[in-house]
Amino acid sequence: MFAHSYDSTRNDCVEALSVFERLQETLDNRLKPNLTSYNIAMSCYSKLRYLKHLEKLFDDLLDAGISPSVETYNCLMLAYQRLGFWWRMEEVFCEMQKGSLKANELTFKTLVRGYATAGLLDRMENAYEAMLNHGYHARATTTDSMIAAYKKAGEFAKMEAILFSMRAKRRQKQISKLMIKGHACGGRIESMELLLDEMMRNGDVDFSPQLATIIVKAYFKKGEHGKIKDFVVTAEQHKWNLNRSFFNTLIYLYAKEEEHAEMKWHFGRMIASGCLPNDRTFQIMYRTYL
Repeated sequence: MFAHSYDSTRNDCVEALSVFERLQETLDNRLKPNLTSYNIAMSCYSKLRYLKHLEKLFDDLLDAGISPSVETYNCLMLAYQRLGFWWRMEEVFCEMQKGSLKANELTFKTLVRGYATAGLLDRMENAYEAMLNHGYHARATTTDSMIAAYKKAGEFAKMEAILFSMRAKRRQKQISKLMIKGHACGGRIESMELLLDEMMRNGDVDFSPQLATIIVKAYFKKGEHGKIKDFVVTAEQHKWNLNRSFFNTLIYLYAKEEEHAEMKWHFGRMIASGCLPNDRTFQIMYRTYL
């Protein structure tokens, strides 16, 4: 069963559960499922999101006179977290505490992600603080969930606090992108520019067409069209390989505003950068002159 449980794919979970069912049906008491067997089976049901089966198996465990472990409760909490049932997740955590069981890293991680997805920032922060107080470090999935929750709530200062608390360069690059996107989508142009300038100088932000497009659209939304040329030039200086999709977006936005001179400037820049126009490029430009 251990070998089957390590792989989270559906087929392996189903196969592990099949083994568990055979153990349940055996007449040999020496082969009856123990706590470890139940935990593995519950983990499979949790991954498959078979909530009714999971809850029934938990009841079966109790009926068999087996005391749940932290891993048992974690399986339940994970299932509720994945389904967005944060209140059920919280109930299981409280029940676990009544049993004098010590929460582990996965317990706190599940709480943080569950509350983050639900937008319950106070609960999320309390769970995060408890996790740190117990000596557990924040992992990528945990910080990403918190960043997304703060972004959705418009709590940009708290997003920045997490960003600058990260020490690993690889993680900082990923979170920098999230921060820039958050400022752009929230219309905080000055904050976006300050962070973008710093990250570009430090080489902490790699180019992505999606990020460049979000930045340009933020300028358009605020009516700051004049800054777009500077952004394009700066991006090229920092070796951002601006691609055809990006230039097509720019040409479309200027065409929509009937700013023909700017549209042609970016078309020329597109050619100069080695990006060949395609049918969409010419269709956009043709329609603006009709």
